[in-house]
Amino acid sequence: MAMFSPRNTQKAAITGFHRIFIPVLTLASVALAIAGAAIWVLYETAFEEKRNDMIHTAQSQARLMEAIANFDQLYSSNYPGGTEAATISQIKDAHEAYKGLGETGEFTLARVEGDRIVFILLHRHLDLDQPKPVDIDSKLAEPMRHALHGHSGSLVGLDYRGVAVLAA
Repeated sequence: MAMFSPRNTQKAAITGFHRIFIPVLTLASVALAIAGAAIWVLYETAFEEKRNDMIHTAQSQARLMEAIANFDQLYSSNYPGGTEAATISQIKDAHEAYKGLGETGEFTLARVEGDRIVFILLHRHLDLDQPKPVDIDSKLAEPMRHALHGHSGSLVGLDYRGVAVLAA
C-alpha cells in the first residue's frame, strides 16, 4: 500500500518547477546577452558612420569657406569691413538657407579674440543667434577650441552650452 505524504508532493512540484524554470531562465539570459551585444555593435557602427560623415562634411565646408575667402581676398577689398567681413557675410547668407543638418546637427563658426572664443555663426534649426564668448581655457566649447588650435578630425566633448556632443 502506497502512502501519501504532502512532503513528497511539494518536493515533486519544486523539482518540476526547476526542471522547466532553469532551462527557460538560461535561454532567456543567453538571448538577452546576444541581443545586447547586437545592439551595442549596431550602435558602434552607426556612431562611426556618423563620425565619418561629419568629418567629410566639415572638410567640405572648410574647403568651400577657403574658396570664398580666397575669392574675397582678390575681389572684395572694397567691401565694408574688408575681405574677412565679406567672407563671413557670404557664409552667413549661405547658412540661412541651409537645412541639411538634421534634427540635432549644428554648424558653428568662431574665432579667437584675445583669450576668448567668439562665435561668429551658430546654425541650428534656423537659429542664427550667437552664444556668449567662451574663455579659451574653459572646459566648454572643446570641439571649437581644438579646431581653432589647428586640430582636425572628430571628438566627443562639451560644446559651448556644456552639452556632450560628437563634433568634427
